[in-house]
Amino acid sequence: MKVHVVAPFGRDAELISQSLSLAGINCEIAAGPEPVVPNLSNGTGALIVAEEAFTPQLVQEFSTALRSQPSWSDSPLIVLTRPRGDRTQVARLVVNIRKHLGHTTVLERPVRPETLISTVETALRARERQYQVRDMLEQLRRSEARYRSLATATSSIVWAANPDGQFTEPLQSWESYTGQYFEQYRDFGWFTAVHPDDRDATLEAWDKAIRAGQPFQLEYRLLRRDGQYRCVVSHAVPVYGADGSPKEWVGTCTDVQDKKDSEAALRKSERLALAGQFAATIAHEINNPLEAVTNLIYLMRMRSKDEDVRQYAALAEHELARVAELSGQTLRFYKRSTEAADTELSELLETLLSLFASKLRRLNITVEKDLGRCHPVRAFANELRQLFANLISNAIDATPRGRIVVRCHAGHDWRSGHIAGVRITIGDTGTGIPRNLKTAIFDPFFTTKGEAGTGLGLWVCADVVARHGGAITLRSRTKPPSGTVFSVFLPYGHEPQPQPPEPAARPR
Repeated sequence: MKVHVVAPFGRDAELISQSLSLAGINCEIAAGPEPVVPNLSNGTGALIVAEEAFTPQLVQEFSTALRSQPSWSDSPLIVLTRPRGDRTQVARLVVNIRKHLGHTTVLERPVRPETLISTVETALRARERQYQVRDMLEQLRRSEARYRSLATATSSIVWAANPDGQFTEPLQSWESYTGQYFEQYRDFGWFTAVHPDDRDATLEAWDKAIRAGQPFQLEYRLLRRDGQYRCVVSHAVPVYGADGSPKEWVGTCTDVQDKKDSEAALRKSERLALAGQFAATIAHEINNPLEAVTNLIYLMRMRSKDEDVRQYAALAEHELARVAELSGQTLRFYKRSTEAADTELSELLETLLSLFASKLRRLNITVEKDLGRCHPVRAFANELRQLFANLISNAIDATPRGRIVVRCHAGHDWRSGHIAGVRITIGDTGTGIPRNLKTAIFDPFFTTKGEAGTGLGLWVCADVVARHGGAITLRSRTKPPSGTVFSVFLPYGHEPQPQPPEPAARPR
């Protein structure tokens, strides 16, 4: 740090500089106060100014500069006054100087060198502590900036509460996430953003942590500014004062909804893969004894001379052929395709309807077909077979002694920019799907069939359609005439995405 000496008249500046230099104090003589004023907080240790250097204008400039210093800075100012015999005049002068320049050290000349050096050293020690405070404040500012950046990077809400657990200051991260204003969430108003079903448990856990002075951790649902309740994990710890009592609480709320959704999807995917493997294994194991039984019945029919036995054997062969076809379909459904091929959808639908013919006759369900010849689409045929088999099977289950309608025609997806393709509609005259269930109808493991359904069929359908670049929608009516219509659009020229590989089994 450097001491600036402003004594433009006589040899005062030279003598002061010599005395301070002999004491090892770095000093610099200034021609006038003008260049010193702007640098009071930029490395200046202390300022020694002779009384006669001041003019009213410079006093005003010094006063303004001193008031404009940063909060940590209070530059030491030592004023050397002319000798005055009247102590009253000296006191009046000191009062006048301090009125304009604040806390100032006043030394009346002539000043003994020891007094001057001691005064300057005291001022420099005080000034050094000020610079230490500045450095600490800068470190705190950088730490706070890093802390806020880290909180932003982790998508967490950072908050602080008083010892009673109330929000008493505005929290920008809370406002950005919840959309609440300070007046809405201040004190305990923030609980209004917690899901109504979670509020009692959250209040109880928070109150328990406050009374015990122990860290708080809880998972609950919090209302986001877009109106969705999202699962968050809240952590908070008390900050203790010198007397050992909590002075405030600081905490975070971290949105973990996406993580939970991903974990749930992985679990469902594993369950689906397991179900598919199980179904394929059963179908494969059925084929071997089925072939043997078919051969035995064939031999029975060919060798028997009883016409009734021959007719019964022929019927048994017909039914076994249907079982074999169903088993083969199951294997084809599970077998993963690796290459797409041109697929004619009307032929595929015709084949599927023939598989369900016996069940349709048994349930007295009529089928209205309107299968126009269309340009083939690029597709994985086995996946589309699974898609439409699920939709036809659902229509049959929903339509006891009614009718179903299956149509296939060239069309356009007007919502996606007039894209050309094939539209397939499968409708029934069942009881319809209630409005409150429509939004969840394509979710995995959601079913309207009770114990009879797995809840996987429509989820698989939506996944197949999405990977073929298409769209699936439904219309349903529960009031007479009731019924449901599923509409599937598959575009021309889209290269479908193959089904992802099965998830590897996780270690137990």
